[in-house]
Amino acid sequence: MPMVMLQDFDEFVAEHGGEYVMSRGWLLFADGSTTNEEFSIRRSPPINEHQRLELQREFWAVKTRLAEREFNELRNDALQQAAHAMSGLVPPPHADTPRELQRRKSEIETLRERVAEFDALIANTPESHEQRQREAVREERRREISALASEIEAIEV
Repeated sequence: MPMVMLQDFDEFVAEHGGEYVMSRGWLLFADGSTTNEEFSIRRSPPINEHQRLELQREFWAVKTRLAEREFNELRNDALQQAAHAMSGLVPPPHADTPRELQRRKSEIETLRERVAEFDALIANTPESHEQRQREAVREERRREISALASEIEAIEV
C-alpha cells in the first residue's frame, strides 16, 4: 500500500498565502484556511461563500488590530521618551518617528478599508439577506406585541 504523505506546515503556509494570524486558538490565513496550533487539524477555505468571507474578514480584522496596537505602542513610547528627554536624562525619540507613524497610519487605513470591503461582500451574501429578513420579522412581531401590550394596559376599570 502506498504511503500517504501529509503536507508539512511550511507547505501548508505557502499554499495558503504565506501569512497567517492567530485568532481564537487557530492560525488563520487570508484565503480563509485554518489550522490549529498543533497543526493536527488543517482546513481549506470553506466552500460556503459566507463562511469563507467571514474567515477572510477575521484575518484582516486581526491584522488591523495588531497594526493598531503596534502603532499605539510606538506612539506612546515615543511620547513618553520625549517627555523624559525634556529632563535631559534620555535622548529624544528618533527623528524618523513621525514619518514611521505616518507610514503605519497609512497601513492601518488600508487594512481598515480591506475589512470594510469584506463587510460589504458579507452583507451581500444570501445568508446575510436571510438574517436581515428574520430580524425584520422579529422586529415587526415586537412592534405588534408592544402595541397589544399598550392597548391592554390602556384598558382599566
